[in-house]
Amino acid sequence: MRRAYYGLRDGNRMVCVRDGDFKLSVCLDPTPREGALYDLAADPHELVNLYDRPALADCQARLLSEIITFAGLTPPLGKDD
Repeated sequence: MRRAYYGLRDGNRMVCVRDGDFKLSVCLDPTPREGALYDLAADPHELVNLYDRPALADCQARLLSEIITFAGLTPPLGKDD
């Protein structure tokens, strides 16, 4: 599936990226925080937030990197150094 980016709720800069079955949403205010990660194949109604689950750390990091690149941000210290 093609990656798609969405800008949501201008007031708090919520941004989402979807890649395959996974969707990551984070608030960019001014750096990524308050995330939500969903497996849309298993949870199409986005009821189970998988953010910060160790088993999905690589997926979360990859999608967060996509959002950081899309938004033109510098990665937070400690994340990619």
